[in-house]
Amino acid sequence: MSKDASRAWSRALATVFLLDGALALGFGAASWATPHGTFGTILDLAGAGDGSLVIAALGALSGFYVLVGAMCVLVALLPSPFRERFVLPVVASHLWTGFKGLQDIGRDWLIGNPWPDIVIHASFVAAYLLATAGLLYRKRAGAPPPR
Repeated sequence: MSKDASRAWSRALATVFLLDGALALGFGAASWATPHGTFGTILDLAGAGDGSLVIAALGALSGFYVLVGAMCVLVALLPSPFRERFVLPVVASHLWTGFKGLQDIGRDWLIGNPWPDIVIHASFVAAYLLATAGLLYRKRAGAPPPR
């Protein structure tokens, strides 16, 4: 594999991290600013006032998404060997969230459609694994490491 192809796989992985980070940051900020408007489309928040424990917990979840998004953006800016080390935890997180979404189908408190979230998480798993497989293939083929 050529050096250019090797760099292409490295850029692909960085792009996946950037996209993941942008979506997580955007969702975290939007859900923190308007928890009823964001989470209320999938969860039954009837009776949950602005000062309720449910809204406080969802606010913490929003903060988590902001931190994960920021981490993904920062990881995208790292050199390739360091970036690759973050793939497994991020894939595990997307797998966990996707499987959790599958388990929650049919719950009383679920009023929205969970499939878009499940598809998003599955797509990120596939994108991370594809880009990582390309990098591993590059390493096995003896191509020079990307910068």
